[in-house]
Amino acid sequence: MVKATLETRVKMLEEAVGGADGVSARLGRVETRLGHVETEVREFRGEFLQFRDETRAEFSAVRAEMATKQELAETRSQMRVLHEEVIGRLALLQEGQDAARTGTRRTRHKR
Repeated sequence: MVKATLETRVKMLEEAVGGADGVSARLGRVETRLGHVETEVREFRGEFLQFRDETRAEFSAVRAEMATKQELAETRSQMRVLHEEVIGRLALLQEGQDAARTGTRRTRHKR
């Protein structure tokens, strides 16, 4: 291997690295790319916050709908109980009318 002079070695190194101007240019490109990344992160943050708000609103709507369905189920259950009571009372009234027509009465037990 031939020994190169110090001056030759420095020139070779500068060519390999691109010199100070090359480093500055590369650093400028990195800063530009970093600026784009920061902009994209800000945009993403805004979109994420919007998504979070929309999701919160949707979950609130689902909770409200579930509460409404629970109330409807309770109302339906109460209606079913009342319906059964009405059917029972109508049956008793029918028995009373049938007994009046035939002349037989159902006797009540005294307590």
